[in-house]
Amino acid sequence: MEAGGECAKTPAQEIATGPLLANTLLAMTCYCGVDGGGTRTRAVIVDENGGFVGYGASGASNPKAVGLEGTAFSVCEALQRAFRDMGQPPQELCIYAGLAGVRTSPDRKAVEEALREPLAALGLGGAQLHLGNDLDVAHAAALGGEPGVVLVVGTGSAALGRDERGRTRQAGGWGWFIDDPGSGYWLGYQAMRAAARSCDGRGPTTMLEERVRNFLRIMTLHEMPNIIYNPHFSRERVAELAPIIFEVAEAGDACANAILKKGFDELALMVATVARELDMERPHVAAVGGITHSGQTFEDRLLEALHAQLPFASMVHARATPVLGALILAYAKNGRRIEGQKLKNLQEAVVKSAATPAAVNTQPGLSISGGTGQFV
Repeated sequence: MEAGGECAKTPAQEIATGPLLANTLLAMTCYCGVDGGGTRTRAVIVDENGGFVGYGASGASNPKAVGLEGTAFSVCEALQRAFRDMGQPPQELCIYAGLAGVRTSPDRKAVEEALREPLAALGLGGAQLHLGNDLDVAHAAALGGEPGVVLVVGTGSAALGRDERGRTRQAGGWGWFIDDPGSGYWLGYQAMRAAARSCDGRGPTTMLEERVRNFLRIMTLHEMPNIIYNPHFSRERVAELAPIIFEVAEAGDACANAILKKGFDELALMVATVARELDMERPHVAAVGGITHSGQTFEDRLLEALHAQLPFASMVHARATPVLGALILAYAKNGRRIEGQKLKNLQEAVVKSAATPAAVNTQPGLSISGGTGQFV
């Protein structure tokens, strides 16, 4: 009970009783893109003319990491925040959610089932819901729906290509335990491995030994197992070592340069494999993800490795953020496109909204009861 004896509103009630936008907007078909990963989930809503309606963010939504209940919670929380200024849901809504960890038909069915009741609780039970994975979203965002290959290099690594006929091929994306070459985790692991071998004298002497020790804040490298085998030392933390390899390599360290050479050769092989499978001799290639922010060094090294395997490939910069890639795919489900100036305007609106506290922290909060995934 709130002060005055009034019951606290549920998220669905908050949407239903908030200030209404114009009736014309509510009568429109609106489109929503959701991009969900292992750290954050983002949602953007626009009207049928491409006009910005709202943006919201929440926590992780990879079902392999947070479970189906956690996925439903984060997706619906991001949607609830994106709708905060609309008053009530539109009569027609098309949602495309690209979620990390959703790769197979059984994955999609499980997430769809987990979302059914929470979406209904928010008044979105009648929405068209389309599910894909984060690679689909990354490709659409980076290349605007055009043919080409997107290379994702974050904590993990993968490449997805799409040709003019809509055929797709994927390489990588197997995860840290199986095969994730060139990724942030892989680079961090290689840094620790090289440091350990240098410490023992089994490998070449490298500046990585000192840099890894400083990163872990330990007196001697022999304390490293106490840190990294702690259950709370995450894969994301390992990936934070990746920038150190670039710094040490730029300083001329032979061991660090050898690690980067191997990593970039593997990333280029992913792209080349996908391109050859799709008969793409001159593919446009866009690289996205946290490791790509390592400056000109990343782009130069990738281009060199890429041209050794695909001489006519060209690098292009991503056109939009991943959440707008999900929006592009939502439009495509209804045979429509969003591009050009409208896409640029939405990119600016998303960046501005992402810096607004209301987009990531609204009241009341959401809660799930009884393990059913239903919001109360």
